Amino acid sequence: MGQYDRSTFDLLHKVFAREQEIHITSAGNSMYPLIKEGNDSVFTKVSPSEIKRGDILLFRDDKGRLIGHRFYYKDPSNFYYCKGDSNLSFDRPIPENHILGKLKKIQKKNILLHEHDWTYKIWGSLVIHIPLISRLLRKYLNVRNS
Repeated sequence: MGQYDRSTFDLLHKVFAREQEIHITSAGNSMYPLIKEGNDSVFTKVSPSEIKRGDILLFRDDKGRLIGHRFYYKDPSNFYYCKGDSNLSFDRPIPENHILGKLKKIQKKNILLHEHDWTYKIWGSLVIHIPLISRLLRKYLNVRNS
């Protein structure tokens, strides 16, 4: 999704406070096939108490990149563990103050997919409970891109 410095990240926090949502054009294939490159992803502000397993969180990683990946769990130190649906391993643990929001909806060409749609929920549950799906997706993407 791009690399941002601390001041840009702070500005995004202010936009969330005022607008309650932001639109971001997706890049990369880590959330394939749910989110594809070029999809318009809409994220809304979220408080830590509202985050549920399976939500797709928007956060800043330790390299300053803006990432949208699926939330799996939070450890006792309040670090969040997320992973792209087609990634084989988890991202580095995310501190709470690096989380901007959660995915509300995705515009995919002529289809608008909302976080409450049954296909969205079923896909999230399958990816979380069947790790083999991520391996198969990564293998497919590697073959397709070679």
